[in-house]
Amino acid sequence: LSWLLDSFATPFVEKAKRVVGGKWQDNRERARWDDALQSYGQSILRHYGTLRVLGKSEDVPLGDVFTDVFILDQISARRRFDIRELMEKEVERFDLPQHTSERRNGMGLVNQGQSLYILGKPGAGKTTFLKNVAVRSIANQLGSPTEKRLPLFVPLHEWANSKHDELLSFLVEQLDTHHFPEAEKFLEHLLENGNGLLLFDGLDEVRQEKEQRARLAQQLRDFTKKYDKNQFLITCRVAASEYVFPGLREVEMADFTQEQVLQYAEKWFGSDTLKFGNFAADLKKPENAGLAELCNVPLLLSLLCLYYDDTQTFPARRAELYEDALDALLRKWDSSKQIQRDEIYEKLSHKRKQQMFAHIATPTFEKGQLYWTTKQLADAISGYLSHIPGAPPVEDIDGEAVLRAIEAQHGVLVERAHNIHSFSHLSFQEYFTARYIVENEARGATKALIEKHLTDQRWRETFLLTASLLDN
Repeated sequence: LSWLLDSFATPFVEKAKRVVGGKWQDNRERARWDDALQSYGQSILRHYGTLRVLGKSEDVPLGDVFTDVFILDQISARRRFDIRELMEKEVERFDLPQHTSERRNGMGLVNQGQSLYILGKPGAGKTTFLKNVAVRSIANQLGSPTEKRLPLFVPLHEWANSKHDELLSFLVEQLDTHHFPEAEKFLEHLLENGNGLLLFDGLDEVRQEKEQRARLAQQLRDFTKKYDKNQFLITCRVAASEYVFPGLREVEMADFTQEQVLQYAEKWFGSDTLKFGNFAADLKKPENAGLAELCNVPLLLSLLCLYYDDTQTFPARRAELYEDALDALLRKWDSSKQIQRDEIYEKLSHKRKQQMFAHIATPTFEKGQLYWTTKQLADAISGYLSHIPGAPPVEDIDGEAVLRAIEAQHGVLVERAHNIHSFSHLSFQEYFTARYIVENEARGATKALIEKHLTDQRWRETFLLTASLLDN
């Protein structure tokens, strides 16, 4: 970590000597800075060099699971398609036309010194990416030798819930925890000279009530403008990205490709090459196409790896895995990170939420409809919510606001293109359709399924899921 001392400590000591009238003694102060920076570097490696994979009982080294991240210049939700054309083509597995922009290596853009506003789906690996940037920066693996920057990692929900109204004072407190002498002056010197790499994680994790998120976003804009010599990375879920940060390049984290899925899984299984080989082979089987689709999101891929690690097979009762995946998105992920989000539909129980998704999935899957306009989906949500006991009239329910909350908080529904939405995975629509049929078995739903769709290949997965969910 000698570059830290050379880049930051020496010029600061010289400046500090002038500030206090030359009373500082070089050797002693240099030793203090050396100790402080060494301690800080070790702390970064200790805090961000590992991560907790969902389902694991202990942290794992970051390098054991981190897979190169690729990003897209064009934001998915801003692409424009004709929904009627998409529905007529019945695009299987949401295989929308590819982005016109190339997939770019995320770390490559960071190495170029670019400031980025990084959007992504829930569980896409945004926090993991920032942790990797922090660790590689401390390890002197970022940027050119003449442009070293000190990483400062800021979970934005921690700042929002702290006693500090101002970002600068919160950053000073972060340095204080690492026993920096004269932390405030050090930070001012660092930022004024453009030596900071500021990693702001999870804008979507800041609550919106009482305009908290809007105020924090404005402070971030002011901060990035005032200290524009520094490099900034801000992450946010794509469905909560209504904010703009001038000077930051807006990008989106790309889904994993098949190659990245295998790279991640190989790292996950580590030295157990036999189990990894079996996992890769089973994932390619046609009957596991629905499970393979889940793997483009790191959160759900790690869930599949965990299940396979325990059982060495994928279950014949596929519904178990979908239930676990949905439970991870709807409940476990935020609770594991100790995040409290705004619940615009907070009166809904976990079961009610799943029931709502089933009421959306079934009639549309029946019609072969995979996509909805914003209005269609918002109306369906409002219609369901209005039938819950004690709910306000349908005209008083803001279905679009609920839709945005679902997309931002859970990622079960996503905006595929401008004002065009779908389930994040076709597997989820098939699962919720099967769940609806089972819950309405007494009303003849299973009989209707057999009579209408027994020979329809598109319903094969729904038949299997329905059978596995039935008691008999």
